[in-house]
Amino acid sequence: MKSRNLVLALLASASTLGCADQAPTALARQSVDLDILVPELRSVVDRDGRFQLRGEPSGEISAATAKALAGAHLKHAIPQVIGGWIADRGADIDVTALSICDRVFYATSPYEPLDARVDLPVRMAFSSRWLVGACLPDGTQVGSISVASQATHLVVKDGNILPGNLSNVFTTSGVPLDIQNIPVWPEEAASRTASLTGARLKTVPELVLGDPFENAAQLARWRSTIERPVSLELENSKSTEFLDDVYFGFGSTWHSKTLMAARGGAGGTRTFGYESPGGVRREVTLTIRPGYSQNYTSGRVVDKR
Repeated sequence: MKSRNLVLALLASASTLGCADQAPTALARQSVDLDILVPELRSVVDRDGRFQLRGEPSGEISAATAKALAGAHLKHAIPQVIGGWIADRGADIDVTALSICDRVFYATSPYEPLDARVDLPVRMAFSSRWLVGACLPDGTQVGSISVASQATHLVVKDGNILPGNLSNVFTTSGVPLDIQNIPVWPEEAASRTASLTGARLKTVPELVLGDPFENAAQLARWRSTIERPVSLELENSKSTEFLDDVYFGFGSTWHSKTLMAARGGAGGTRTFGYESPGGVRREVTLTIRPGYSQNYTSGRVVDKR
């Protein structure tokens, strides 16, 4: 087990991942070709070519509540975040025209939910999250707001969040001008995964978070199981792994979409020390969900077999 300081302001913003200085690129694929899926998976694609993703999580806030919270947060926090969003985007943003985008995505935390006795800001920091977009009237996404899925203590009334502890509930980021969506949409992730591996998908893509110390929520990536393993040469280490569970999404910046492998092994626990709001030194043990990992490494396919 490892010990490490936990800063309660840990997730204040994701707006330091890099600014856009390029012209917009071609639109990413937003529908999925059925031929890249095994036959039994094709029924989960709707008439628009979009995946029907997992249902509402039990015991957590719903997609509708996440959108309401994000909308209320946007209304009140925009003066504080707009400077970072404009820097991320590389262009001005008409804040008077913003509204919440239609589509939202649930990203699973690699950690099991913490006990209710753990301080609320810590529970929010390691929570699964809803990723909600801020859009212009034409549907262009210009901002991203992540909402802790365990923020069941918060209520929105008349467009305002009723008084409650907001620590680590939200993180935000602007969307660079040459990036279409944050996160990458699952249809693009599926299409690129199939193209890069030469294999069909066996599972509906699942959006997963990394360790929040190392990975902003907006960098969540899509996990897919493919019908046959491929050899992936991992960046930096140059080691090769034979995998059928692969990940696709943003790398270390908005401008690197890449295939990835999970690192660090699944399962186990990690212990962190932190100072509670009352100044008391405490420790919390995080349990890693079976089958999940906290960190990811980019790679390239060297053998599709």
